[in-house]
Amino acid sequence: MNAAEKNAVDRKRQTRKPAASKPAPAATPSDLPETAPETKPAKKTAPAKKKHGADLAALTNAELRAKLLATPTISDSRWIGNRGNPQRLPKESRTDFVNRVLGG
Repeated sequence: MNAAEKNAVDRKRQTRKPAASKPAPAATPSDLPETAPETKPAKKTAPAKKKHGADLAALTNAELRAKLLATPTISDSRWIGNRGNPQRLPKESRTDFVNRVLGG
């Protein structure tokens, strides 16, 4: 065997596969530090939905008329409810319609 072959054999002997690592032993309760039990953070919940129209049903016709005239974003279908399903007349303004249905 020449010197190069000896060196190759020596390198093969020196490079061994590492032994499989053993898992760490499980900690016993006496090994663990004394801490407060972990608590999960509170879940964020969506805010409760408002019931639209419930407050409108409790109002008198005069109060409802005042609220509707002050708040133009309330749709007709939300406040008409059990008032016989009246429809707006052609070219009738919202103010005239509210006054006609609620008496004004």
